[in-house]
Amino acid sequence: MTISSVGNRIGGTSLRQILLRYVERWTFNYRTAAVVLLVAAAVVAFLTFEDYGVTWDEQVQNDYGKMVLNYYLTGFQDRSALTFFDLWLYGGLFDSVAAALNKFSQLGEYETRHLLNAITGLVGVIGCWKLARQYGGDRGAFWAMTLLLLIPTWYGDMFNNPKDVPFAACFVWSLYYLAAAIPTLPRPPFSLCLRLGLAIGLCLGVRVGGLLLFVYMAILGVSFLWLAFRAHRDLGTSVRQLRDGVVHFALPTLLIAYPVMLLFWPWAQSAPFSHPFEALRRFSELPQQIEVLFNGHVYTSDHLPWYYLPETLAIRLPELVLAALAGGLALALLRLRQGGWRLERDGILRAELLVLAIAWPLAYVILTHAHMFDGMRHFIFLLPPIAVVAGISLDRMMQYAARWGHALLALYVATGLFLSYQVWLMASLHPDQYVYYNELVGGVDDAAGRFEMDYWGNSLAEAVHALESELRETYGENFDKHQFKIRVCDAPFSAKYFFPPNFKLTNSDLQADFYIAFTRYNCHKSLRGLEIYRVERLGALLAVVLDRRYLKSGPVAHR
Repeated sequence: MTISSVGNRIGGTSLRQILLRYVERWTFNYRTAAVVLLVAAAVVAFLTFEDYGVTWDEQVQNDYGKMVLNYYLTGFQDRSALTFFDLWLYGGLFDSVAAALNKFSQLGEYETRHLLNAITGLVGVIGCWKLARQYGGDRGAFWAMTLLLLIPTWYGDMFNNPKDVPFAACFVWSLYYLAAAIPTLPRPPFSLCLRLGLAIGLCLGVRVGGLLLFVYMAILGVSFLWLAFRAHRDLGTSVRQLRDGVVHFALPTLLIAYPVMLLFWPWAQSAPFSHPFEALRRFSELPQQIEVLFNGHVYTSDHLPWYYLPETLAIRLPELVLAALAGGLALALLRLRQGGWRLERDGILRAELLVLAIAWPLAYVILTHAHMFDGMRHFIFLLPPIAVVAGISLDRMMQYAARWGHALLALYVATGLFLSYQVWLMASLHPDQYVYYNELVGGVDDAAGRFEMDYWGNSLAEAVHALESELRETYGENFDKHQFKIRVCDAPFSAKYFFPPNFKLTNSDLQADFYIAFTRYNCHKSLRGLEIYRVERLGALLAVVLDRRYLKSGPVAHR
């Protein structure tokens, strides 16, 4: 055998076989890798949760949680939670638990909430992994959880979004238990109904939109009966299966989920059979008209283009997720064309569940012209199932590429390089990861001024810390002897929470020594002042600190 023939074997069949054997042996290790990744993410979250700012929505959420807790502590006498703003339309699961923890926590009030929020987000990541294992085994599940963690919209909101991330975490666990129940239909074990009912109940305990899961259950039930009837062509058997599905699956799940929902929702308790549906109706008729910046135009939230949510997803998902989704779709079409895709009943139902989880909300928004507030925050729950589909697709692409050894190696290298780049990018955005936009719109820098950026006011915390640091350096030991009046645009509490004792919030433009503003609604341009600090991420301006003292007393000297 010549040297060239050995080289051909190494570069041809032998290399392909080696890579195939390597991929097969790696299946077990993917579960270990998932555990390592989850632990690493938990460590990073624990070390950085205090870096995140207080969003403008958190103050009322925090107050609502205290009211829900007091509702129980006072023996149902304190009923303020039933009339507080519009939050009585929401369950108080996360906020009441946070309020209870703050009774004992040694951390700051909002730092405690942020740590709990991060833990909740990681629970959602585990749910994503569990759901993906139902479809793609350990390898597909590993890729799914990796992709979810590296979606900046998910990771950035994971620390201080107390409604959408807890809802999404409960939602993906509900999807997991629904997928797990499919092989046991129409009579799943009661233990599975118990877990599914608990997950849906907790979902409803955050937002009544969790009722959508019962719609999914109904559609899956109809599909199951149809597929079963096509198989046995026996009407009597179908009737018995329908009865078993209602008695042994739907009713137990509903009877568990509903009380769990009521436990965390005082307003729903006052009329348990009408108020949840009243809340659902009110959400579909929201009167608020919030300005939304999209594609360089300002729309009101009730008159957004029909393609707002699909485009927002397309430009806020990382490129690897989009590539995996496109590759998975291409492989699916290829298999259909070759006639090699034969799904059994359970496979059809599981595929239908994922399609419902992603396509139904998109179709609803498009067809009903539903309000969309602040980016896509009300639809964060779409990200885990999208990550599941993308992770499974990436796994299938690797299996397909394994037919050609060099192609598989190239795919691994490309994936590794992109993941490394995405980690760097998210570290560069820290702690404002959620302002991310992908290269379809030129990245974060080019998206600034054309799309919503820091709509939560997360960057105001850094602005306050920077101003305090500047003044401490200027005044030295005399810093605490001076009082400074601070004007904050649009989200005062997001800044005030981080004020040192000698910073005083003012609503007067004339009295303000300093002006702190984020760039939403062009807040940073509404007052004059000497710019002394800019909060920027990857070239995008998020917030500014302006010195206005010279307008009152002449030039100010700075060291």
